[in-house]
Amino acid sequence: MSSSSLKVSVIGAGSHVFGSSLLHEALVELKLDAVAFHLVDPNPGALEAMAAFGRTLAKRTGRNASFHTHASWDDAGALDGADLVVHSAAPELARRYGMDCDVMESLCPEEAILEFGGVAGISYSLRQIHLVEKLCRQMQIRCPSARLFCTANPLPRVCQFARAMGVDTIGFCSAWLEGFSFLSRFFSGTPEDDPWTEARRRWRLEPGGLNHFVWATRVEERSTGRDVLPELLGAFAKGSGCGQPLGEAQSVRCGAWLLPNDHHVRDFLPTPRGTHRREYPMHGSPAQRREAVELLLRAARGEISFKEAVPHPSWEKPMRVAAGLLLGAPVELDSLNLPNSRGQIPGLPSSVFVETPCEIRDGNLCPQSIPLPPPALEACLRAAETTQAIVEAAQSRSLAGLRRCCELDPTVRSPEKAFTALKECLRVHEDLLPVYS
Repeated sequence: MSSSSLKVSVIGAGSHVFGSSLLHEALVELKLDAVAFHLVDPNPGALEAMAAFGRTLAKRTGRNASFHTHASWDDAGALDGADLVVHSAAPELARRYGMDCDVMESLCPEEAILEFGGVAGISYSLRQIHLVEKLCRQMQIRCPSARLFCTANPLPRVCQFARAMGVDTIGFCSAWLEGFSFLSRFFSGTPEDDPWTEARRRWRLEPGGLNHFVWATRVEERSTGRDVLPELLGAFAKGSGCGQPLGEAQSVRCGAWLLPNDHHVRDFLPTPRGTHRREYPMHGSPAQRREAVELLLRAARGEISFKEAVPHPSWEKPMRVAAGLLLGAPVELDSLNLPNSRGQIPGLPSSVFVETPCEIRDGNLCPQSIPLPPPALEACLRAAETTQAIVEAAQSRSLAGLRRCCELDPTVRSPEKAFTALKECLRVHEDLLPVYS
């Protein structure tokens, strides 16, 4: 597929799963030609390993692709004239999370420590929002026509802020696909590993909701057309489900299946004390990251295959969307995060990013509408209001706005203690944040 000299800037290109998956998607799966990849990452080892991996893929597949490395998006050529900017960065993710843990254990030990929810989630959101704010300002100067494809968490908040700055933004996350593993376990007794080929062949799910908080209103068995959702909900009500008690209880209450798993959905629901303390299990440990770099280098030298270098590639498919929007290819997507401006989730604000299936036809996004049962819609609305409050507080640099975030967040037990801890988080992360007053 000819890509007409497409320039793609990848922020956080050293990601040990996402970066290599993006290159494989572009060069092997889509066979894109004439692509200039500008890889941006402050980690020189991971960056050079990713570039070497990409060059080997291009050579083996006969693709006309170039690879340029940059330690920062401020470097000359990193963003200039880009058609597409892919953002997957989260500076010092595990260390900064640990700093939030320290603050919370000292000042509000009764609060749950979460990725999106509560004090830690708001603190993480503010850091990531400020990062994307700086990126968007550079894009508006150096590549004003570029789209921003975002996989950086907390995804809905980062995307909504970027779009509010006037940057055309699309969000990517497919965590809900883990539901296919649960279906396999429930009906067959054996969970299937991703990409869940057999389970996806057997069942059809259409997610609707917010990122990390989506609902399946129908679970169709493809061979018969039968909706097995009532059977699932009946089992959940009896306590014999998929091992996700929090989500299963909400599923029974709301009449739709809440996905992807308790680890994620608890960020948006009243959560037991002591949840998710200390460890940050997402996105690889330092040892796993070092191992991933070595595997990429071995693949670049031809010693192992891509499958061996990246045994579990990313579920997100940004280059497929790029092919649809920029090159006119027809595309069907299990899910995509877009602003609710077309009313994909009726009853939610138009500014909030929602996750629904989407097609691309003639270069146009055609997201699907997924009406939710009233109780599920109410839960999504509370999460959307929290996101809106965080975005507005970040825009205005307002402490009063952050206090309101603590009051709205459904996971917060004591808004006053949470706000005190959040102010301390602002202090310990002041090198990554603007001043709030």
